[in-house]
Amino acid sequence: MIITTSTTRKSKDGLRPINLSTDLGQLADLIEHAFRQTMDASGKAAIQEMRHLSKIGGGLRLFGGLNNLAQGISLGFVWVENHQIVGNVSIYPAPDLPSDMGRTYIIANVAVYPDCRGKGIASRLMEASLQHIHERGGRRILLQVDMDNNVAHHLYHKMGFRDERAWIQWRRRGMVAPVLDYPSHQHAFYLRRYRNKDWKQVYQLAQQVRSQRQGGIDWLRPCHPQTFLTPLTKQVTNFLNMIQVERLVLEDLSSQTLSGWLQFESQLALSTHQVTLMTTPQPQVASLLLGNIVRRHTLQTLQLNHPYDDAITSAELESLHFKPTRHLINMVCTL
Repeated sequence: MIITTSTTRKSKDGLRPINLSTDLGQLADLIEHAFRQTMDASGKAAIQEMRHLSKIGGGLRLFGGLNNLAQGISLGFVWVENHQIVGNVSIYPAPDLPSDMGRTYIIANVAVYPDCRGKGIASRLMEASLQHIHERGGRRILLQVDMDNNVAHHLYHKMGFRDERAWIQWRRRGMVAPVLDYPSHQHAFYLRRYRNKDWKQVYQLAQQVRSQRQGGIDWLRPCHPQTFLTPLTKQVTNFLNMIQVERLVLEDLSSQTLSGWLQFESQLALSTHQVTLMTTPQPQVASLLLGNIVRRHTLQTLQLNHPYDDAITSAELESLHFKPTRHLINMVCTL
């Protein structure tokens, strides 16, 4: 049974909505404790921002709506025992997804302190979240869970989520051994920059290797034509945020079809650059695309997410000195 918002506000302990004016400091401690082993640089920065905002207290209401982090966290719930926050769930509207996919939300930061687990707290937090999203007109809910977190994975299945696909986060540190040689059958392919007219062929490739049923291109990157068409507004936003995007395609000369697509995204303020890769299941195709990026960005740290079930590309990533850092399962629930 789900405790409604009106009920929870009357109780000091138990389930209640997050209060940005009072909760951010304790939330930062809980989230950092729960996810410190897997938290990346952006996650650590978010924790620091939460602690900074916690010092503002009541004044946060004046501009909290303008802050993406605060706006997302404010939709979530906490569980309180003895006036201490011991459990949390955050709810975020999914950004920039195509409107025809339905209103989508993200559930994140599901955390309970170890000595409070086994009491059903996480279940109550999830139940409240699903009800809240439904009341806001949500149609799809997305979340990620570590592959080895069997308890959480089982809970999400009970809540109606299904697995989309398992992914590996790969990372290549700058200054590692350079890549000197191209694959032996380079002559069979033509590597070139992406052109706007290529989007239909790239979309066909995506439907083949990254179907929407399996979660699409990547986390929050659906298999949808809009993913491959960059509107002027997005180009302006990238320019203002000092984000540079480069796209490459690999053309099979024998069939005149595209065998691979790569996107390289760099931001001036960040030391880690994001790579997105799609290829047909052919040996060394990934190396032709990735090798080009690695050679030109030897000093930068590169990161990409790639399907766990693509053993061919995984082997090529290892040959290019990428290391697996995290294994995740993307899950979805349709309301």
